Amino acid sequence: MQVCVLRTDLTGASDENVRVLASYDDSVVVDSAWHPGTTVMTFTADAVQNLGDIPNLVPGWRNTYQTSVLAGEANRRIITCFPDYSQRNANAEINGYITTYGTTVSAWPTGPQNRKAEIDRCWTYVNDVRGKANAMGEQTLPVDPTADANWPTVVAPYVPGP
Repeated sequence: MQVCVLRTDLTGASDENVRVLASYDDSVVVDSAWHPGTTVMTFTADAVQNLGDIPNLVPGWRNTYQTSVLAGEANRRIITCFPDYSQRNANAEINGYITTYGTTVSAWPTGPQNRKAEIDRCWTYVNDVRGKANAMGEQTLPVDPTADANWPTVVAPYVPGP
């Protein structure tokens, strides 16, 4: 599940109280404009406790759900740039070029070479994001694990071929 929390609640303190303002099924693409001042993190349902009027993340969520939070944020960043269907289409496109022109990319016509460069640009971003998520998983979770400063610079979205 995706939960919207106030960024200001993310303090990193041992007594951190992070209120859950909204939650959504993982299939929903949450627009950040829906809840100004919030960020979206990915958890399993047991990460949220209802002790009063506003649900909160359970104490210790940073350690217990670190993998879920990092995987969810990495996935959000990756699909924004290079959605799953585009990844599949790009792989099929490259396979077609290899079948048609061989494995020596420098021998390909300019158009296919340019397409490969675009696809490689996006795969590089995917690998950078995955690498950063793995590295953060070996450390203490940042105060705001969704902050851009903790992740590789966002790249322009994939441009599909003709």
